[in-house]
Amino acid sequence: MQLLRVLLLASLMILSGCGAPSTAPAVNSLLVPYLDRPGVDPAGGNAVVVRLSWINGNALTGPGRDAGTPAERIRLLIRPRIAPSSIPDATDLKHADEGQGFVRYFPPSTSLWRGVLVFTGPEGHRVESVQSFGDSPGAGNYRAVMQMDGVYLQYLYAATNHEDHLRAAEIVHRWFNAQPHPRELDAPADSRLQR
Repeated sequence: MQLLRVLLLASLMILSGCGAPSTAPAVNSLLVPYLDRPGVDPAGGNAVVVRLSWINGNALTGPGRDAGTPAERIRLLIRPRIAPSSIPDATDLKHADEGQGFVRYFPPSTSLWRGVLVFTGPEGHRVESVQSFGDSPGAGNYRAVMQMDGVYLQYLYAATNHEDHLRAAEIVHRWFNAQPHPRELDAPADSRLQR
């Protein structure tokens, strides 16, 4: 009788493993509305990713969307958590006012020797941007965080001046706030008129 139970249990375990594997990971409910937008991919259960064109801000689609450099595209990651600040709450923190509302803070950390660039993005959203590449503070690749309602946007881009930082923030903000369009609106106008 024991042998029969062991064999039945083993058969159940084998049969349960033969089911079709789940193709889509479970995604946080705050991120589900973005999955229907062009070019958006799940990035684990707590994030979605989209690549945006630096030229026009549109989502890149197709197999080559990962190609290119931060100077050609912006890689946007959306997460449903509040990002921790890269800057400790200290009034005596060393900083440099770069003008035009840009301040570079230098936390006491060797990994952030180029500092954290803080500025006001679209609609008054605070942006914290950490330079990840470049020989000196200024031109290089950046990883920025902009907090929105219930989620935060983390994006990679290249910048050589303040205008580039503002433009990248505007592209990300505009894409995030755009309403998803029904798929039929993507059809050519002629085919919509013939219905």
